[in-house]
Amino acid sequence: MLSGAMRRTDTTPDEVEASLRAQGWTAIADVQAVILETDGSLSVVPRERRTDGAALAKVLRHARRLSETGGTGA
Repeated sequence: MLSGAMRRTDTTPDEVEASLRAQGWTAIADVQAVILETDGSLSVVPRERRTDGAALAKVLRHARRLSETGGTGA
């Protein structure tokens, strides 16, 4: 879990885990990523899902940028 990003969005590990359970996920190891959507919901990207990875790569780049800039994204 990206603790810096979670702090900036006031999201706790318990909230992420509760959302995963509510969506039917029983093992966090089956999850590649959890994305905080603009409406506040959490979307799950499963590990076994075959994608081109572009969307996830974009999210990870943004998270790294936020981490490096202290949350400003600049």
